[in-house]
Amino acid sequence: MKSIDSWLKCESYDIKEFIRALYEIASKKGLVIVKLAQIKKYPILILTPSKINKGPNLLIAAGFHGEECGGPWGILHFLQTCSNSILEKANVSFLPLVNPTGFAKGKRENYLGEVPNTDYIHTIKKIERSQEDLFLLKNIKLLKKLAKQGFLSLHEDQEHSKFYLFSFENSEVPSSFSKRLVTTGSKFFRVQNGKIKYHYSDGTIDESSVDKGIVFKKHDGTFEDLLFHEGVPRAICTETPAFDNIDKRIKANSEIIKSFVKHSIIKL
Repeated sequence: MKSIDSWLKCESYDIKEFIRALYEIASKKGLVIVKLAQIKKYPILILTPSKINKGPNLLIAAGFHGEECGGPWGILHFLQTCSNSILEKANVSFLPLVNPTGFAKGKRENYLGEVPNTDYIHTIKKIERSQEDLFLLKNIKLLKKLAKQGFLSLHEDQEHSKFYLFSFENSEVPSSFSKRLVTTGSKFFRVQNGKIKYHYSDGTIDESSVDKGIVFKKHDGTFEDLLFHEGVPRAICTETPAFDNIDKRIKANSEIIKSFVKHSIIKL
């Protein structure tokens, strides 16, 4: 197997190397790879444990937006560096690259110009769902099962330079779980606080209030919002700053996954 440093030095959007490394690492870790769908010439893959244990069912996803490469590579980094013991205490599944055609071009949109991760629930703009979103909805029963005790979606923010996360939990305020993930992110980046704005391509602006790194229960129609409404007790979306150093972003996302899994084992 190639060393971590060797594939950290490849092009950030080298999808052939990404898929090659994914299969190699999955084999080493005893994960089963299933093709969930095919978009043009690229697969949407899901990795599941070959043996089920008594631990929580957790699902880690990345690459909804093609230009956000820190999450997909962060999953590979986690799998190559994590101890087998952590995977033996939880049933961790991975959806490592939701938007492969966008990733291959380093663009947010898929090859049709559609933006995944919108309009699953709480319809506001009535945006036409992307092919990727439709495939996830088609497999929602499986994905809910894999995320039964927790879901983590790794994203990157193109407009802001600090770390923060969106948290959905069965509580009135953010729990220590969400706060610990912020602490993990703070080891790599400064933490966002106060109001932030997003500027969309259609000219609209969305605003969120971030309290010490956490946007709590903002029902924005994303996949994590949907899973929370479908009964997943904890759904988290992290945002690492997209224009920071790529190696740091990869390692930060790897540590975020590790923290999410470890705290899930303790809490559930």
